[in-house]
Amino acid sequence: TGEGALMIPAIFDIEAKERDTAAAGDCFNGVIGTALVAVAKLIEVVEIACKAAALPTTIPGTQRSTPRREETLLSI
Repeated sequence: TGEGALMIPAIFDIEAKERDTAAAGDCFNGVIGTALVAVAKLIEVVEIACKAAALPTTIPGTQRSTPRREETLLSI
């Protein structure tokens, strides 16, 4: 922000019985990379990436839990 650090919560209203975080970081980084092209404000990019990274925690495993672009867009 130019004025110091900014805290963005990474917890969203996603209920899951299991919490498998194996793919969350990869999903976050992938969304950051693609959203930077389409979204002008960095804060919005990070918020989108945080929401997207929460999605894979609801499904065990890595490859099958990583959301497709359409699933990510529905979650934001």
